[in-house]
Amino acid sequence: DNNNIIVQVMNVLCTLHSKLEEVPADLTVGRTEVWNVISENVNSLLNPFKVQIEHVFSTIHDTDYGFEKQDIAGCSTYIGLVEEAITHLVSNYLSQLSNRSAILPKLQEFQDSLISLYLHHLCVVRPLGEGGKMKIATDIAEMERVVGGLLDEHSVSQQFKVLRAFRAVLFLTVEDMCTVRNVPRPMLLNHLFSRAGDALLSPYKVAGWTPSQYVAWLYSHPYEVVDMIQGTIQWYEDMIRESGAPSFDPIYPNIIQLLQT
Repeated sequence: DNNNIIVQVMNVLCTLHSKLEEVPADLTVGRTEVWNVISENVNSLLNPFKVQIEHVFSTIHDTDYGFEKQDIAGCSTYIGLVEEAITHLVSNYLSQLSNRSAILPKLQEFQDSLISLYLHHLCVVRPLGEGGKMKIATDIAEMERVVGGLLDEHSVSQQFKVLRAFRAVLFLTVEDMCTVRNVPRPMLLNHLFSRAGDALLSPYKVAGWTPSQYVAWLYSHPYEVVDMIQGTIQWYEDMIRESGAPSFDPIYPNIIQLLQT
């Protein structure tokens, strides 16, 4: 198993790195180089798991969350698949590390990247009924527990705080959503489309993308998301005028308000 070899190499490197930390900085130039090699090995170990979990997250959009019935027990199927992947990573590889705390920054980075990706998927889920909101809220609580298992110590990162805040956003009115400050504005804007009628298409629909393609774009173009949404709204305004529809979607003014915030 190549991953076992990576773990063995990391154990040697982490021991070396800790020894170098005992040496005054002006007497060694190797500390940074050793950490860079450790970092590369950690990435080699974690990246396949990230790819696997990314694929699982994409299946969120195969589930219908448009239902209204609210007495749905349990969480969605994808949660179990994510837990299976993380449990395998922790029990088979991370548990073998002699000094797991040495790579804590890398594990925190991995955990944050998973949460961020998860949030990007959640904010574009559509349709979304009252029962679907309850289901996703249950999923978020379970995801926090599952992803929290990556770290020995319980730490609440900024991404964890955003995840919890988004869970609360699910149950806010659209008016109250426009006042939220602890969830990034692009996520709120994308989520607002889930409250709209069929005529107000989501940005990915206007672009001709699948939800997963849109999420991949969101993740890699964080500073262009608002422009993308403004383009979608421009398309919608033109469509309404050309069709002679009597009015705009009730959600439209809220999206405009949030765009101008």
